[in-house]
Amino acid sequence: MPDPRIEHLEDFTAHEWCNALIFDPSITRVHKRHVFGKGDEWNSLFTRSLFTNDAIRAFLNLYKPGKGQRRAVNRNSIVTGEPPKLRNVAPSDYDKELRRRTAKEDVQHDLTDPEAPENTVLVSMGGELDGGIGRLHGGVTASLLDQAMGSLLMHYYESSNATTELRVKYLKAVETPCILKAPPPSPPQPAALLTTSSILAASLKSSFPDQGLALLPQPYWWWQSGTAVEALLNYGPTTGDWQYEEMLKNTIVTQATATNDFMTIDATGNDDQAWWALAALTAAENRVPQLGGIAWVDLARNVFNEQRQRYEDGANTCGGGLRWKIDYEDGNNGWHYKNAITNGLFFQLAARLAHLTNDTESLAWAEKTYAWSTKVGLVDKDFNVYDGTDEENGCSDLNHNQWSYNVGVYLYGSAVMAVHTKDDKWIDRTRGFIASAKRTFTSPDTSALFESKCEGKDIDDGGCDTDQVSFKGLLARWLGAAAEILPEVKEDVEKIINAAATAVQDGEKTDLGPIESFNALEVVDASLRMQGLGGVEGVIGLGKARTKRSVAGRISW
Repeated sequence: MPDPRIEHLEDFTAHEWCNALIFDPSITRVHKRHVFGKGDEWNSLFTRSLFTNDAIRAFLNLYKPGKGQRRAVNRNSIVTGEPPKLRNVAPSDYDKELRRRTAKEDVQHDLTDPEAPENTVLVSMGGELDGGIGRLHGGVTASLLDQAMGSLLMHYYESSNATTELRVKYLKAVETPCILKAPPPSPPQPAALLTTSSILAASLKSSFPDQGLALLPQPYWWWQSGTAVEALLNYGPTTGDWQYEEMLKNTIVTQATATNDFMTIDATGNDDQAWWALAALTAAENRVPQLGGIAWVDLARNVFNEQRQRYEDGANTCGGGLRWKIDYEDGNNGWHYKNAITNGLFFQLAARLAHLTNDTESLAWAEKTYAWSTKVGLVDKDFNVYDGTDEENGCSDLNHNQWSYNVGVYLYGSAVMAVHTKDDKWIDRTRGFIASAKRTFTSPDTSALFESKCEGKDIDDGGCDTDQVSFKGLLARWLGAAAEILPEVKEDVEKIINAAATAVQDGEKTDLGPIESFNALEVVDASLRMQGLGGVEGVIGLGKARTKRSVAGRISW
């Protein structure tokens, strides 16, 4: 059955700025759509085919006369759209007589004159008009312009029986008091994503040289192995498939070393160490059974305690912040560099520890680190996150490169702080980082996530290096996790993740390299968790009880 043809004017009246126009006594409602009876085909595209709840839900054309022009006698008067009836005119002379009676002198209006006539079209559109993911079909735009022009003609010439030329000229961008947002693109169905997630997890695992340890092969870095561990730790509670759990437990314990702080030979940077701390913290949040004599959360806390001792408050060291490298001998390779990912990881680690353990000291460190990041400009007022700054010049100059994992790490830390503190400022900050991620790291062509600094048609310097290829997968992880714990931002995240998940689902899923599998797995699992699978309590873990996954891929609790 077709949708009943009802103008959903409540889509407009729900907004104050629309009401101000609709009920302005100086404005005339020029036109409404006419609902035709059986067999009436006049303008059926706009008044029948597109007149549904899922297409053009509501349409109002509002006309404000200019100085010296007539106003409507009855402001609610409607021109129905039917051509005027001419009496006592022979059919052969009908068109000629109509043109004679309706002809008017051409008028040129000064568009900068505040007293020039204005025409405003209000349109509410449903979710079935996409010409691409999240993009309005060009044909609909043409139909709307045609309909608006026809309504103008009927008001000004009292006839729609005319051929007109419409010249569209861009004058300037105008900020409106409200934007009526189209719903986000629908994500792929969970059943399909579950199958894809399983394929991607198996692909990632197959890349490990030692199948008993979740460590990536050369040339990938040790820190990236830590992110792979965390991806598979989240895969289990998301899908109910726990087959990788023993391998992951063994990996964390072996990499923690005898000092239980992940200070391996590969931990040359504070960020290297922090990635593994977050993996251990995720195991604690996901309630992974302990292996060995130390709790997962204590491994993370050990790293936090070591790094806060390295944090420098001195005026001659930029008044705060962590250095990228741990040893002074790395002077020319990062000792003097205070970068976003190192400080962002420390911020997120502190926030998640505070939330998991209710530790006020960790909370204070999270607040302090975020404040310092904004003070030196790593995070700007528009929530762009820049790569780093140099302690040797007092952090006065910034490296303005933007990478997706930098905005992601602060985004999710802010979401955790919003949940833990219940302070709206953290919700606003989370929204700011999501908007920054969308405008900088989603492809204008496909809407999929991309690394704008090293991917895309305008890149001519060899593309992304071994580090950079994995950044966008981390952004996907943290976007999904933020939406899961903070409902206020879910719709904003859906606009990014749903499109990215569709791109993964429609793309190649086999014969992928380890980082390609990792990136795709993070996107798919983020989409699944946003659709209700996996944990929903606290942070990236703290989920529901363990699940058993059947062969068919269904989830039974």
